Amino acid sequence: MPYAADERVVVLYAPTWEGDRPSAHYGSIRTHGEALTQAVLASPGHRLIYRPHPRSGVVDVEYGAANDRIIAAIAAANAADPGARHVYDDRPELGWQLAAADVAIVDISAMVYDRLAADKPLMVTRPVDPAAVVDTHGYLTDAEWLTDAAAPRVLDEVARVLADPDAVTKLEGWVRHYFGDTTPGAATARFEGAVAELMRRWDTWHAASASETDEDEDEDAAELDDE
Repeated sequence: MPYAADERVVVLYAPTWEGDRPSAHYGSIRTHGEALTQAVLASPGHRLIYRPHPRSGVVDVEYGAANDRIIAAIAAANAADPGARHVYDDRPELGWQLAAADVAIVDISAMVYDRLAADKPLMVTRPVDPAAVVDTHGYLTDAEWLTDAAAPRVLDEVARVLADPDAVTKLEGWVRHYFGDTTPGAATARFEGAVAELMRRWDTWHAASASETDEDEDEDAAELDDE
């Protein structure tokens, strides 16, 4: 982790790219990103981890330009306050960011489920393009949505999802739905249990097969004796 943990509330913003068709216009950098990152960077009580999709801007030049402005704003904020330790994360490794963030803000993408697996507060940006297809089943029917209009007030939304009992209860319900028990060691215990069960079944099958083989060999031997 590129900073020492302190009292700041850590906000992970991990948007996807702009997409190559209207139905996949989930990327929020142009519509939400600059406003929400400016709000986080301006707060002495918050730290931003910015992890954009590496393809951001490959289709839409303005989308890429907004991404560049956010990166520049992070550098400027760190220069003005070196203790802030805001992070622009362009490394391939994913994991520490999800564990370190108090709240994650993501677009409709696989990052939704990566964050759910961490069992920590999550907001999803609401696409602005009406042609963007939003799944009407599963978690997205009950997500904590962040609209473009609410992006400048993102710190209020962050505080709400951290403190709202209903938001916490909903999140825990969906985490259990998708991942079961996520307490440390639980997934390993389930994996080891599954392996042990497979080995038990193998031993049972192998013993039965060996017994059948022995019986067949006895029958063959008896037939030879009769001849």
